[in-house]
Amino acid sequence: MVYHLQETPTYARNTMVEEANNDSTDSVNATTSAAPEHHLKALARAIEPTRVSEGTPKSVYAGRIKSLAQAEKLLDECLEKDPAKRVENTKKVEDIYLYMYTPGRETGFSERKESLRKTPLYLLLHADRYDQPTTQPEHHPELNQATTTDVVLGAFEKNDIKARKKHLLDHPVMRVVITLKWRAFGLRMYCEQRLMFWLLLVTMTISVSIGLGVLPEATYDDLFMGWLTTCSLLLIGVVATRFLTWKNKKPWACTLAVTLACVGGGLQYVYEPLQAQLSWTSFGRLNNIVLSLCAIYFCVFEIRELAADIDDPGSVKAAKRRSNGQLTESHTRTSANQSAGRANGLELEENRPMSHCEAPESPWTWAMLHHYCIHAPIHGIKCAIDLLRGKSTSPYLESYWNRIQFPTFFAVFACAVGELTLPLTDDVRTFASIPALFLLYIMGLQNLEVFGNISYLLPMMRRMLTDVVSFLVFFWSIQCGYTCAYYLLFKSKGNDPVFAPYATVPQCFVTTYLVTFAQINLEPFKALTSPVQWILGYVLLLTHATISIVMLLNVLIAMMNKTMGSYLEEAKHEARVTFAECVLRLEKTKTFATTEADLKAVIVKGDSSNDTVNEKIETLLERMCRSRRVTTRNLDVLQARVGDVFYILQAQNDGLFHVI
Repeated sequence: MVYHLQETPTYARNTMVEEANNDSTDSVNATTSAAPEHHLKALARAIEPTRVSEGTPKSVYAGRIKSLAQAEKLLDECLEKDPAKRVENTKKVEDIYLYMYTPGRETGFSERKESLRKTPLYLLLHADRYDQPTTQPEHHPELNQATTTDVVLGAFEKNDIKARKKHLLDHPVMRVVITLKWRAFGLRMYCEQRLMFWLLLVTMTISVSIGLGVLPEATYDDLFMGWLTTCSLLLIGVVATRFLTWKNKKPWACTLAVTLACVGGGLQYVYEPLQAQLSWTSFGRLNNIVLSLCAIYFCVFEIRELAADIDDPGSVKAAKRRSNGQLTESHTRTSANQSAGRANGLELEENRPMSHCEAPESPWTWAMLHHYCIHAPIHGIKCAIDLLRGKSTSPYLESYWNRIQFPTFFAVFACAVGELTLPLTDDVRTFASIPALFLLYIMGLQNLEVFGNISYLLPMMRRMLTDVVSFLVFFWSIQCGYTCAYYLLFKSKGNDPVFAPYATVPQCFVTTYLVTFAQINLEPFKALTSPVQWILGYVLLLTHATISIVMLLNVLIAMMNKTMGSYLEEAKHEARVTFAECVLRLEKTKTFATTEADLKAVIVKGDSSNDTVNEKIETLLERMCRSRRVTTRNLDVLQARVGDVFYILQAQNDGLFHVI
């Protein structure tokens, strides 16, 4: 949704809510509708980054920090406990939740994407971007200097703005909005994508386990029965997600369980006839066809998510025309009043009449197909190159998962098509399918992002991987030193099988590395005949085991324990941000239309949609506020403990200094 950025007179809040007649809910809503609308416009102006044509990095950074502080203040207004403002505050939260889904807002493909990129959730999750103007007014070249360059912020300023925006995502109001979106469409899309992902895993595992050019395995009967049952149940579950809503999730789950049980039992009777008609080769081809379709399904989803972050060529041209018109009009007003002209020049036109060049587009057009099949993939390749060069990239590639998902799905599709057209050799199948299958199972960890009790382990594991890398840098010198020592000790022993683990440097490296995990083979040391070599060998072994097992592993455990204790609350915060990213990703790629009525279905009280005060929103707000208070209290206790330790250490250092 796009709003005017001009200053609006401060709205006088309605104080007559308590005096209104409880039976006339329509009149109450009418008297309070203007305040939430003004609040939403002010919040949109505060969250959306405003392009600054004149200014220094310091002024741009200060202005952005000020606008984000204003956004937090506006969100805090929704938490006021004044009984006279209950209706107004719940209406404010409802308006933020229903952002971009007002009637007539999703008039076309481009309009929907543009509206999505204006939502508070999108703006808070993605980095600020100040787009360069692609065209300049021909009749007023003197305006070029003020509009062709943007202020470039440093890494510190960008990271600070990013941290403040993520802090806003932890606000109770934004958490309520995210929760409501999850209930409205997120759960349905999540179930659909997870079931399809499990189908992809099953078919990929079977595809790499069998070969079309080899004889049937002895376990063909069990393999075919498991494949038929699993794929049938998963496909039925995917179709059933079309009938899933937040309100009917329990009856839906019970009905689906009964249906799957009946289908699973019925398949026992059709298994033998199907197996008799389906040969080993036909079974492999059918499995690869299903695998190819699943890979295409996810490739399309990745392209849809990427396409949601960029403009299609048609909307780009329309934006250029609007930019030229706005700059021309701004210059005319500047001649009369320079200060007023600069303010009005930043206005974004919301109710501007649509010209003949910007007619509403149909749901499926050739331009959309061109955008998905050509424009979006080319843009993705350019963004990937920019990412490798360390430049600013697309919001799609800000996620670590997205950087590996599309290449992996495309590799799976290539493997499946290769098996269908020409059976792969064992070596090609091994080296091509092992990385793809491994990455697929790793990507299955995304299933945990929506479960708050365990989702914080994902960011915690990323920090622990940093500890492991730091440990390996320190461990590398010791590992290489003992590898060379063992190799020099055993290299003169010939081809005796007892000394085979130390015959070459690579074998010696692996054997030495396994000592760290208490995998010690004493036979080579017992076979040493020279007393000097025997003593030297055991000295090396004992010191190596002591350093690696007793000291280094305990150092690694201590590092991980410190990380777990120091970043627990931060990991929980990152998990909530990750859940918000998951909801936004589902909103970008949802395969069904979402209307205002669909979103209101999860917030109405009972069967009535005309309640003055939305009790569901109030209940969620109270729950999120309690969680916020508990988190704040835990952080205060942690900071107090850290402060006490700091003062104790400082006192000890001061005492030691005085003694010296």
